[in-house]
Amino acid sequence: MRHRLSEFIKKAKGDSVRFYFLCEDCQRKVERIGGSEPSRGPTIIV
Repeated sequence: MRHRLSEFIKKAKGDSVRFYFLCEDCQRKVERIGGSEPSRGPTIIV
């Protein structure tokens, strides 16, 4: 799936896709295709 999606993502335009894993041991794991590394600033929830 990642390989097929990477063909459609326009990285030069800033497109990105994130994969969030749902198993109990993997919930903190996030993989990303394209885009830049997210900033580690404060979390704001509205």
